[in-house]
Amino acid sequence: GMFAGTEAMPAIAGFGAACAAMPDLAKQLDKTTALHNYTVQRLKTLPKVEINSAADSLPYIINLSVMGIPSEGLINHLSRQGIYISAGSACKRGHRSEVLRAIGLPVQQIDAAVRVSFSRYSSDADADALVSGIEAAIQRFRR
Repeated sequence: GMFAGTEAMPAIAGFGAACAAMPDLAKQLDKTTALHNYTVQRLKTLPKVEINSAADSLPYIINLSVMGIPSEGLINHLSRQGIYISAGSACKRGHRSEVLRAIGLPVQQIDAAVRVSFSRYSSDADADALVSGIEAAIQRFRR
């Protein structure tokens, strides 16, 4: 005694468009991995920068600390330059991360931890801007 109603054509068309817009995920992973490696390599040239992410972590996020600069100070400095990152780890926003504590990081490093996220739209130019912004923050906070 049941029969189908009117098909939701706008929803069907929208779902089809979303599927068509999906990138090739394998190619995207390769691109993001290359960008991640490039960014980490550049960050390691800066003094006081500690990479908190494991070497074998997924490439879409880098957790790092700039020793001597509280995470909020770095976030505010970079946001004035149009670079937006987050503090700590996603699971404990606003609090000290239990994950960072569990891997044995000292409190000073946890309090300086920030999270950089990549998307399919991120580029080497974005990575260069991030590194330049962190370098400027190190100079500014050194004073």
